[in-house]
Amino acid sequence: MNGFILALFSGIHGSIMENKAFKIPVCGDIHPFVIYYNRLVRFIKTGLLLHMTTLLGLGLLVAFSRTALAAFQQQQWLDFLMYALIAGYGAVLPVFAQLDVFSRYQNYKKAKDLFHENGFKPRIANLYAASRCQRDAVKIAAQDLGLLREISSHYEQLGYRWYHILPDFLRSNPQIFLSRRYWQKTLFEKTYTSKYFLW
Repeated sequence: MNGFILALFSGIHGSIMENKAFKIPVCGDIHPFVIYYNRLVRFIKTGLLLHMTTLLGLGLLVAFSRTALAAFQQQQWLDFLMYALIAGYGAVLPVFAQLDVFSRYQNYKKAKDLFHENGFKPRIANLYAASRCQRDAVKIAAQDLGLLREISSHYEQLGYRWYHILPDFLRSNPQIFLSRRYWQKTLFEKTYTSKYFLW
């Protein structure tokens, strides 16, 4: 479907240059709607698990805010405190999740450029192996370039499966939560501008 849209717009707005190895558009005069649509699709796909976490947080906020308010009105202070804490957690969770999504989207763009320049290299895949969210983002980049089979096989050889959700460091180095670098890499990754791709 995306290929059809790109072909349509390429005829109207100019030719699309292609990379011969990967057969996908790398630059060209494409309608802004197509560009932003594809960016949005990839933003959603790279952070799908985190977007679901955001929805869970909003659900907790709505459900337990009402329960907390009811407990407050009935002066049930212990229940109010418990429900208010859960509602507060529901309010904070989407903020952290969306900051994480933004950072994973930067990983997606950078990994895509690296794979485009070098082809599939295990050392590039390994840069993003320790976190499920990073692996998911990099798989979308690899899929865009026709490398999904290679990267999926590589991560399977490393022992990662779909149910490995928690990051590796929780077992090997849990105190990393206290480091500034962890929070920068997890929630505040610098904006990366792709060298080759419009999305």
